[in-house]
Amino acid sequence: MGYHKSLFLIINGIIGVLCFLGIYYTFLSMQVKLDPATHQAISDTAAVDTSMTFSVWFSIGSLILIALFTIWAIIDNPKKFIISFIGLALFGVVIFIAYSIAGVETSGPVTELEYATEGWIKWSGVGIIMTYILIFIAGVLLVAQMIRQVVGFFTK
Repeated sequence: MGYHKSLFLIINGIIGVLCFLGIYYTFLSMQVKLDPATHQAISDTAAVDTSMTFSVWFSIGSLILIALFTIWAIIDNPKKFIISFIGLALFGVVIFIAYSIAGVETSGPVTELEYATEGWIKWSGVGIIMTYILIFIAGVLLVAQMIRQVVGFFTK
Protein backbone atom coordinates (compact mmCIF):
# COMPACT_ATOMS: atom_id res chain seq x y z
CA MET A 1 0.00 0.00 0.00
CA GLY A 2 2.92 2.36 0.66
CA TYR A 3 4.10 2.04 -2.95
CA HIS A 4 0.82 3.44 -4.29
CA LYS A 5 0.85 6.35 -1.83
CA SER A 6 4.44 7.24 -2.78
CA LEU A 7 3.64 7.03 -6.49
CA PHE A 8 0.56 9.18 -5.93
CA LEU A 9 2.62 11.84 -4.13
CA ILE A 10 5.34 11.81 -6.80
CA ILE A 11 2.84 12.16 -9.63
CA ASN A 12 0.99 14.97 -7.86
CA GLY A 13 4.30 16.71 -7.17
CA ILE A 14 5.25 16.54 -10.85
CA ILE A 15 1.83 17.84 -11.86
CA GLY A 16 2.16 20.70 -9.38
CA VAL A 17 5.59 21.68 -10.69
CA LEU A 18 4.33 21.60 -14.29
CA CYS A 19 1.33 23.75 -13.36
CA PHE A 20 3.53 26.35 -11.68
CA LEU A 21 5.91 26.32 -14.66
CA GLY A 22 3.00 26.90 -17.01
CA ILE A 23 1.71 29.79 -14.93
CA TYR A 24 5.22 31.25 -14.68
CA TYR A 25 5.89 31.02 -18.43
CA THR A 26 2.46 32.42 -19.27
CA PHE A 27 3.02 35.33 -16.90
CA LEU A 28 6.43 36.03 -18.44
CA SER A 29 4.98 35.95 -21.96
CA MET A 30 2.35 38.50 -20.93
CA GLN A 31 5.13 40.94 -20.03
CA VAL A 32 6.11 41.53 -23.67
CA LYS A 33 5.58 45.24 -24.41
CA LEU A 34 4.22 46.45 -27.73
CA ASP A 35 4.71 49.85 -29.31
CA PRO A 36 1.22 51.40 -29.44
CA ALA A 37 1.84 52.97 -32.85
CA THR A 38 3.51 50.11 -34.74
CA HIS A 39 2.29 47.15 -32.65
CA GLN A 40 5.83 45.76 -32.81
CA ALA A 41 7.52 44.22 -29.79
CA ILE A 42 9.79 46.65 -27.96
CA SER A 43 10.93 44.08 -25.40
CA ASP A 44 12.37 40.59 -25.55
CA THR A 45 9.95 38.06 -27.08
CA ALA A 46 11.88 34.97 -25.94
CA ALA A 47 9.39 34.48 -23.09
CA VAL A 48 6.56 34.13 -25.62
CA ASP A 49 8.54 31.49 -27.50
CA THR A 50 9.22 29.62 -24.24
CA SER A 51 5.55 29.73 -23.27
CA MET A 52 4.46 28.48 -26.69
CA THR A 53 6.98 25.65 -26.64
CA PHE A 54 5.96 24.66 -23.10
CA SER A 55 2.30 24.55 -24.12
CA VAL A 56 2.99 22.32 -27.10
CA TRP A 57 5.23 19.90 -25.20
CA PHE A 58 2.82 19.86 -22.27
CA SER A 59 0.03 18.81 -24.63
CA ILE A 60 2.17 16.12 -26.25
CA GLY A 61 3.28 14.85 -22.84
CA SER A 62 -0.34 14.75 -21.66
CA LEU A 63 -1.32 12.63 -24.64
CA ILE A 64 1.55 10.23 -24.03
CA LEU A 65 0.71 9.90 -20.33
CA ILE A 66 -2.95 9.32 -21.09
CA ALA A 67 -2.02 6.57 -23.54
CA LEU A 68 0.37 4.95 -21.03
CA PHE A 69 -2.12 5.06 -18.16
CA THR A 70 -4.82 3.65 -20.44
CA ILE A 71 -2.58 0.73 -21.41
CA TRP A 72 -1.66 0.23 -17.74
CA ALA A 73 -5.35 0.23 -16.77
CA ILE A 74 -6.17 -2.33 -19.45
CA ILE A 75 -3.38 -4.63 -18.29
CA ASP A 76 -4.17 -4.15 -14.59
CA ASN A 77 -7.94 -4.59 -14.86
CA PRO A 78 -9.49 -5.06 -18.30
CA LYS A 79 -12.98 -4.32 -16.95
CA LYS A 80 -11.91 -0.80 -16.02
CA PHE A 81 -10.95 -0.10 -19.62
CA ILE A 82 -14.35 1.44 -20.20
CA ILE A 83 -13.63 4.22 -17.68
CA SER A 84 -10.21 4.89 -19.21
CA PHE A 85 -11.69 4.89 -22.70
CA ILE A 86 -14.36 7.42 -21.68
CA GLY A 87 -11.63 9.65 -20.20
CA LEU A 88 -9.56 9.33 -23.36
CA ALA A 89 -12.56 10.10 -25.54
CA LEU A 90 -13.41 13.18 -23.46
CA PHE A 91 -9.82 14.38 -23.70
CA GLY A 92 -10.05 13.90 -27.47
CA VAL A 93 -13.17 16.08 -27.49
CA VAL A 94 -11.27 18.76 -25.55
CA ILE A 95 -8.43 18.60 -28.10
CA PHE A 96 -10.92 18.87 -30.97
CA ILE A 97 -12.64 21.89 -29.39
CA ALA A 98 -9.32 23.59 -28.65
CA TYR A 99 -8.04 22.91 -32.19
CA SER A 100 -11.17 24.32 -33.78
CA ILE A 101 -11.07 27.45 -31.61
CA ALA A 102 -7.32 28.15 -31.89
CA GLY A 103 -6.27 30.63 -34.54
CA VAL A 104 -2.99 31.31 -36.26
CA GLU A 105 -1.39 34.71 -35.77
CA THR A 106 -0.53 36.30 -39.10
CA SER A 107 1.23 39.38 -37.77
CA GLY A 108 2.81 40.66 -34.61
CA PRO A 109 5.73 39.68 -32.40
CA VAL A 110 4.82 36.00 -32.26
CA THR A 111 5.30 35.57 -36.01
CA GLU A 112 8.81 37.03 -35.81
CA LEU A 113 10.11 34.31 -33.50
CA GLU A 114 12.72 31.94 -34.90
CA TYR A 115 10.57 28.78 -34.87
CA ALA A 116 7.20 30.46 -35.41
CA THR A 117 5.71 28.32 -38.15
CA GLU A 118 1.96 28.16 -38.68
CA GLY A 119 1.88 24.67 -37.17
CA TRP A 120 3.74 25.67 -33.99
CA ILE A 121 1.60 28.76 -33.53
CA LYS A 122 -1.61 26.77 -34.06
CA TRP A 123 -0.60 23.96 -31.68
CA SER A 124 0.66 26.34 -29.01
CA GLY A 125 -2.71 28.07 -29.21
CA VAL A 126 -4.36 24.67 -28.88
CA GLY A 127 -2.27 24.02 -25.75
CA ILE A 128 -3.24 27.33 -24.21
CA ILE A 129 -6.94 26.87 -24.98
CA MET A 130 -6.81 23.28 -23.68
CA THR A 131 -5.35 24.62 -20.46
CA TYR A 132 -8.25 27.07 -20.09
CA ILE A 133 -10.82 24.36 -20.86
CA LEU A 134 -9.27 21.86 -18.45
CA ILE A 135 -9.01 24.47 -15.69
CA PHE A 136 -12.68 25.34 -16.23
CA ILE A 137 -13.68 21.65 -16.10
CA ALA A 138 -11.58 21.13 -12.96
CA GLY A 139 -13.23 24.15 -11.33
CA VAL A 140 -16.73 22.94 -12.18
CA LEU A 141 -15.95 19.46 -10.86
CA LEU A 142 -14.41 20.93 -7.70
CA VAL A 143 -17.51 23.02 -7.02
CA ALA A 144 -19.77 20.03 -7.77
CA GLN A 145 -17.79 17.86 -5.34
CA MET A 146 -17.96 20.55 -2.66
CA ILE A 147 -21.73 20.83 -3.09
CA ARG A 148 -22.04 17.05 -2.95
CA GLN A 149 -20.05 16.94 0.29
CA VAL A 150 -22.10 19.74 1.87
CA VAL A 151 -25.36 18.04 0.89
CA GLY A 152 -24.01 14.73 2.23
CA PHE A 153 -23.00 16.42 5.48
CA PHE A 154 -26.45 17.88 6.09
CA THR A 155 -28.36 14.73 5.12
CA LYS A 156 -26.56 12.55 7.68
